[in-house]
Amino acid sequence: MSKSDRMPPGLRDEIITEDLAASLALIKGDLVDVSRLEWSAAVERLGRHLLRVARRMRHPSSDEALTSAAETVNEAIDALGKEFAIDRVVTPVQILRGVRSETGLATSLPDHPAIPLSASELMVNGAGEPSLGSVLQQELRCADEVDLICAFVGYKGIEALRDQLRALVARGGRVRVITSTYLGSTSAKALDDLVDLGAEVRVNYQGMATKLHAKAWLFRRPGELDTAFIGSSNLSEAALYTGLEWNVRLARADAPAVFTRIQQVFDTYWNTPVYEPYGLNDRDRLEAALAEAKGYAADGFNRRAQREIGKLNRQLEAAYARLEIRPKPHQQRVLDTLATRRTEFDERQHLLVAATGTGKTVIAALDYARLCEPGKPRPTLLFVAHRERILEQAREMFRQVLKDPDFGELLSGSSGPITRDSHVFAMVQTLHRRLGQVEPGAYQVMYVDEAHHSAAASWEAVIQHFVPRELVGLTATPERTDGQDISAFFGGRYTTELRLWEAVDDQLLAPFEYVGVDDGTDLRHLAWHAGDYAVEALSDLYTGDHVRVRHIYDAVTRWVEHPHQMKALGFCVTVAHAQFMTKQFTRLGLQAEYLEGNHGQAYRDAVLARLSAGELQVVFSVDVLGEGIDVPDVDTLLLCRPTQSPVLFAQQLGRGLRLSPGKTSCVVLDFIGQHRAEYRFEQRYEALIDGRHGSIRSQAEAGFPFLPAGCSLTLERVARERVLAALKAVAVRGGTTALLKDLDAKAYSSLESFLHGTDRSVEQFYAADSRRMSWTRLRRLASQPGAPAPRTDAMLTDEEAGLLRRIGFLQHVSDGLRVNQWFDWMTADDPVNAAELSLVEQRLALQLMHTLLLQPSTLQEGFDVLHRQPAVRAEIAELLTIVRSELEVAPVPILGLSDVPLMAHARYTRAEVFAALGVSRPDKPKQHREGVYFVQGARIQLMFVTLNKSSSQFSSTTQYRDHALTTDLFHWESPNNWRQSSPAMQRAIGQGVDGAVHRLLFVREKSTGAVESTFRCFGLVDLHGDLEGDRPVAMTWRLRTPLPAAVFEASLLVAAG
Repeated sequence: MSKSDRMPPGLRDEIITEDLAASLALIKGDLVDVSRLEWSAAVERLGRHLLRVARRMRHPSSDEALTSAAETVNEAIDALGKEFAIDRVVTPVQILRGVRSETGLATSLPDHPAIPLSASELMVNGAGEPSLGSVLQQELRCADEVDLICAFVGYKGIEALRDQLRALVARGGRVRVITSTYLGSTSAKALDDLVDLGAEVRVNYQGMATKLHAKAWLFRRPGELDTAFIGSSNLSEAALYTGLEWNVRLARADAPAVFTRIQQVFDTYWNTPVYEPYGLNDRDRLEAALAEAKGYAADGFNRRAQREIGKLNRQLEAAYARLEIRPKPHQQRVLDTLATRRTEFDERQHLLVAATGTGKTVIAALDYARLCEPGKPRPTLLFVAHRERILEQAREMFRQVLKDPDFGELLSGSSGPITRDSHVFAMVQTLHRRLGQVEPGAYQVMYVDEAHHSAAASWEAVIQHFVPRELVGLTATPERTDGQDISAFFGGRYTTELRLWEAVDDQLLAPFEYVGVDDGTDLRHLAWHAGDYAVEALSDLYTGDHVRVRHIYDAVTRWVEHPHQMKALGFCVTVAHAQFMTKQFTRLGLQAEYLEGNHGQAYRDAVLARLSAGELQVVFSVDVLGEGIDVPDVDTLLLCRPTQSPVLFAQQLGRGLRLSPGKTSCVVLDFIGQHRAEYRFEQRYEALIDGRHGSIRSQAEAGFPFLPAGCSLTLERVARERVLAALKAVAVRGGTTALLKDLDAKAYSSLESFLHGTDRSVEQFYAADSRRMSWTRLRRLASQPGAPAPRTDAMLTDEEAGLLRRIGFLQHVSDGLRVNQWFDWMTADDPVNAAELSLVEQRLALQLMHTLLLQPSTLQEGFDVLHRQPAVRAEIAELLTIVRSELEVAPVPILGLSDVPLMAHARYTRAEVFAALGVSRPDKPKQHREGVYFVQGARIQLMFVTLNKSSSQFSSTTQYRDHALTTDLFHWESPNNWRQSSPAMQRAIGQGVDGAVHRLLFVREKSTGAVESTFRCFGLVDLHGDLEGDRPVAMTWRLRTPLPAAVFEASLLVAAG
């Protein structure tokens, strides 16, 4: 091989063949990067390789050569096994073109489209090729079902396809259309025509927030002859015929996995509440929303246009008022968490943390509605705030949610006396003056808005005066500058937090464009106090640093398109620092001012009004926690001070992410220096990143690929090196040496106090030392006083060591059924008598033993093993208490399965599932790794689903073939060799004499991770709709127990809002 034939350097992604191996042999081994083919990707990759080889076959030039080629293909099929014999090619080779109907007068088949149904092609409306419009007409004539998603629908576009659409519906076909009000471009008349033609139409009325850009057609046919068009064309005349458009015509035969994902994503959007069904009665609402979108799209509009937009906005608001108020997905998670803490733990004091603009009042109103029991008087209510406008808005929201226009009375300085006092929205100042007139138990439910004021004297007096059954604090700013902990007024902890990435995902906040920038400073020598940098030391370093100011200014000019038009907030350390930054930015030509805690509200309002009007480009602030800084049209944030607090970091970001007309995103410039080893970057980024997609470090190394729509997170080169180095150092902290160092630093008496004091999770602790860590072992290694004494008997020592290594595998257990029973057994003074156990208790015992890898000959033998290991029992009991307290989703009993200790929404290993169903014996756990299993005696079909089948890469072939469509519908695909008519398929759906009576669905996020690798029980399911396709068969299951919001989000294919 000559030098010119050598393989060039660069990325590759191909299976190593003998030819490729010969080429690689000529390259130094350390230059070659190879990896094993993952099992989950093997079928797709090997099949694609075989197809690639087959395409190099010589084209047949005679019938004999064609038959010979077919026989070669048949030999390859034979090699796959007898079950593939039905796929052999019949010779002579023929192509099936269609099957005519036996009944009716129309016996001819529709014409085939110009592009074969099994082929893919690029359409550009170019000379010498059919137009997109004409090809769509051909596709419509031979399709059974049609799905269309596009940003806007034009009247002329409908006109061109009217006859074909009408004919499709007339012959029993289905047409579904998804569109939006984006830019106000959709024609209301066109949507009315679609409805008249029999199409089902869904509209996203939040078009300017969602920014739907997708443009795709899906044509469904039997025999896997589905086709799709994906590209640049909306439904308009220009797009169909005259525009220079690019659209790929994709055949399922060419890319079945990609096509399946297209179909699944469409179905996910279709079932997302933000896409609402449209009918002829919705015309007024649609026109108002379109007019509003046109106004947002314009860079500016005159006063007359503004008045018209305002009028239409009022129409839109009136239309919305008639609708049911529904929580956004992440708001629903907050509501679910509240319900769980109440029902599972009887907690009655709560503090909800959510950024300004994320709908705290909506959450409060919906929560109150849940507390109202049908047929009973509503609980007495007290809603406390410090501004009359907040109270008016809150009362209006409660009225809409309760659908009661007369609900609630205002108590304020200007409202006068109230006639009814059962449901009161009160200003704290007025209420404070009248406390002597109100009994402490007068109100059963109490909400405190802007709860960070609770430490103030008047607020504290009001809160401590009342003893409501339910107390809920609402705040965007839980951390006060005076250091007082407001959570003490609300149960001592944050009940739940609506994180920034969730709020952006729900379109409650604007997308962010975060950039980490090196500012050239060295903070490694600065004093560290109470978990963060000492304020004065930071101020001394930054104030007067002209080089750093230049770095900040240069970053603004790099990342902000028009710096002189920006509306920025800059966050500083002290007043001196803010004054310095203001002076320097003004000197550099940007108009700047500063605000600090001593400035009066009138002055703050005046400065912020100048910022909104464009007279200022930046306002530097010291007291970010003050409410005065709240300007929705802020589009740039300058984080000129580091903070270790993730809450403070989220509060800073929240000031710039408020939604505002014409605002598409907010640029966030974070200035990063060389930090002390104690500084934790991962805590900052938790506000921006969904941890379900991997650790902060892994996502940072990959360039943060999984962010809410419209968001970006960029680290400039030096900043990236520093952040990654810090994140890698944190990973080292998880080792045994680091654990011992932290334990030696303070005499922690319990695992719970150690985890809290060192800011570790249960999963992080037990993952140490390759998942062999235990609290007992760590205390012994540290020679901690009071640690359990080591066993002296060799047999007992080995037995204990094996059990201690398995304790961490219990951290997924948080439901009361297992936790309470296992805790009682672990803390009992005497050995458990297995002979006295009920069948459910026996199965619960087997679940515990098999999770610990115990395989005793009898249950009694297993209990005896556990009883003679007191250190093991004590640690199990402590761990169960910890994980129980962290329960996020309340398990629900499964009705209809007696003597089966499983609960919907709880997590289980496969071993626990088989133990619960009586499939396993004490000495013989059931070993089964496949995705389906039929329990013969009980006639229960089990289905085990892994959503993300590949841990290393994103691919339609390995991810999310099974996924939730709604909270009570789940799309599932059978094993690849199942047909609709196969006995296994028929048995699974309950057909035949031995058909399944029950079907249980178990779903996990991925196959790795101590918790995520366990299966969450989705409960009993029933077939919903028809079976689709063969090998595999696709279907939808209806869940008898709807999924909570947190579980639904984790199993959703894609966020569609």
